[in-house]
Amino acid sequence: MSSGEKTNEYGYIEILEDDMKFLKDVNTYNSDYSKKLVMQNFVIQQCVSSQELNDKLEVIMKKLNLKSIESLSQFGILYDTSKNQLYNNKPEEEIYIQNDDGEIYAFDKHPKRRIELKKFENNIIIVDKKQLLRTINDKNEIREIFQIIEKENYLLI
Repeated sequence: MSSGEKTNEYGYIEILEDDMKFLKDVNTYNSDYSKKLVMQNFVIQQCVSSQELNDKLEVIMKKLNLKSIESLSQFGILYDTSKNQLYNNKPEEEIYIQNDDGEIYAFDKHPKRRIELKKFENNIIIVDKKQLLRTINDKNEIREIFQIIEKENYLLI
């Protein structure tokens, strides 16, 4: 191995005792405490569509007088769009189900399938409050940015 880590006879990386203690400590943290820390330090807003996300980002860019969407990260403003499917019938990723009559069907062709095969996307904006406060001194401007982000179905005007 090029990373210099020690491995056991099975090829698994050996974890040092201090690292194992750290991992156990991390595992014992209360999830409510973690949520509280996230809520104190970040604003997370879900958008109903990628269009709404893009509209909000454009308005924020104009407000901050930015030329590129990548420069939003300097202000602690991050975004993500993930496209998902409930079932993706790709070769070697098929799901097969045996019917009551003993026949085997691919999930998308099963005659008794009850759920619709959907595609959906998640669009979110994440703001690091501390980074935003470090980069913008005007409290009113910060308040306006949060209003843009948190407003439901914000449309670009």
